[in-house]
Amino acid sequence: MVSPDLGPSSDPAYSYDGQLIAYIGLLTGFPEVFVADHDGGNPTQITTMEAEHTASPSWSPDNARIAFASDADGDWEIYVINVDGTGLTQLTNNEGTDIDPAWSPDGRYIAFASDMRTPGAVQIFLLDVNNPGAEPIQLTNSQRTSYAPAWSYDGTMIAFVSDRSGDPDIYTMSADGSDETLLTLTDADAEDADPAWSPDGRWIAFSSRRESDELQVYLVDPFSFTHEVYRVTHSGGDDRYPSWYPALIGR
Repeated sequence: MVSPDLGPSSDPAYSYDGQLIAYIGLLTGFPEVFVADHDGGNPTQITTMEAEHTASPSWSPDNARIAFASDADGDWEIYVINVDGTGLTQLTNNEGTDIDPAWSPDGRYIAFASDMRTPGAVQIFLLDVNNPGAEPIQLTNSQRTSYAPAWSYDGTMIAFVSDRSGDPDIYTMSADGSDETLLTLTDADAEDADPAWSPDGRWIAFSSRRESDELQVYLVDPFSFTHEVYRVTHSGGDDRYPSWYPALIGR
């Protein structure tokens, strides 16, 4: 996504009602969270983190708040802000790297990746939004990294990326961390990234280098026996961060 006014932008995320889109823009030279109409109109900057990195906006189910990650305090932490730019709150505060927030469909949890307990190897955790002082619940515990959690729309499953098999692959698990399943079986050791569930739960969109040096968008059926993969984009550059509205891939 490129805007002639805002310059390069990334990490698009549609609100649950499909009326707004949050993304990271570079209007001030710093990556900041912006909100715009679903067609890109009326863009508004809602953060002034002035950090080297800010990323991964994720909407609350009531469309009122946005979670995101930023290294504004010197290392990556999880923050939340009201859609009008008020109420900025830091949810995590540890010496680890906290990234990739994803709000659960019931509004109770934010899944995120962190190496707070395993330095250098991020794992997926759940943060109770109503009790941010509580100890996060760890869901994955592999010897390699697990990151980029993405909730199914019914809240029963989480897709994520892990390199536990030697290269980044797409996995699913139940929302309690059980029943981990590898979906991208035949990718010739290519990078797979950016999982995103379709609203009907039928597909997971993701980006991959399996057929070229550039990232392209693919679909995989998480419930089929063979997990057959279908290519969606065929551009000459990187296509990533797929986002569904309401059942279409945007990039």
